[in-house]
Amino acid sequence: MRNKGLASACASALPPQASALDTMTIKFPIILIHGWTDKPAETGTWKVVERSLTKASIHFYVPSISRFGSIEERSQRLIEEMSGLYPVGQPVHLIGHSMGGIVARDIAARENLPFRILSATTLGSPNRGLRYLDKIPMLDGASEDAAKIRELFGTDFGGLTNLSCKFMSEFNRKTRNNPKVRYFSWAGLLVLPTLSYAPHALIVYPFYPKSDGIVGVDTAMWDSDLGPGTHLGTVAGLTHSSIVSLETFEKTLPHLAATELGVTLPVQPISSSLRTQLTRRVIGHKDAIQGRLLAIKDSKHICDEKHKAAGYVFNALDGYMCTKARQDSK
Repeated sequence: MRNKGLASACASALPPQASALDTMTIKFPIILIHGWTDKPAETGTWKVVERSLTKASIHFYVPSISRFGSIEERSQRLIEEMSGLYPVGQPVHLIGHSMGGIVARDIAARENLPFRILSATTLGSPNRGLRYLDKIPMLDGASEDAAKIRELFGTDFGGLTNLSCKFMSEFNRKTRNNPKVRYFSWAGLLVLPTLSYAPHALIVYPFYPKSDGIVGVDTAMWDSDLGPGTHLGTVAGLTHSSIVSLETFEKTLPHLAATELGVTLPVQPISSSLRTQLTRRVIGHKDAIQGRLLAIKDSKHICDEKHKAAGYVFNALDGYMCTKARQDSK
């Protein structure tokens, strides 16, 4: 890939019709980590973003790890999968949606990994836990009990229990920032009512008056209590699902390019006007539908029936590849 440099990657004078992704230069793979219960190959969580990443020839990997497992289980499986995909010492960026962001932080904090983490970005992640889950019993994925459950059922089902404030308080105490990794965060803010999140509001609002419909702004946004890091923005009009958007990615990738070059960039301003919020709402619904349709379409040629729920990787040389099929062929 041609190295156009940070000046091109972060150009501020783009034509109105151009996307920042069209001029982006990211040299190293981006790992897109899904949240709790998600199955990206079916839901199309990342599809709209993927389309722009492929046009920009940016290498990315969409894993399919345990939908219901604990942070520990999900981290272990992702480390194993990445170790089979990338050579020792490969630099990578981690971007996680919801619980996927917690997994990104967990992996980034670990030592002696076979690959090198450059950055960890959380999208609507409950970095300090969710107060309305505090009555759920905790299960530490690193415990013997969790290991026994995984041995019996293939998963420890600990995901939801790991998102309480009690668990995350302990997690944050143990999981210190890696000084070699740059941390970024995004939060969504649901201001205008929406039918799709109305049921959630009954539970969430008493605990988080400001939230994306699932995760409170004050638990999603990065601050000094989590260690050095940068909150890139709280975006009014983006819900918990639509926080995965071209807008947030276009504003994130220049920071990843800067990380690769060892420099920092200022945080870009985020509009919160009523018109912009309405536009985000419309785009969010359109992207959700388009994502599912693209997932159905891509499932027919990326992974076969045997591996249809597997993860997949894209690079400019080979295009899309199903990771499970690739491993089976070795």
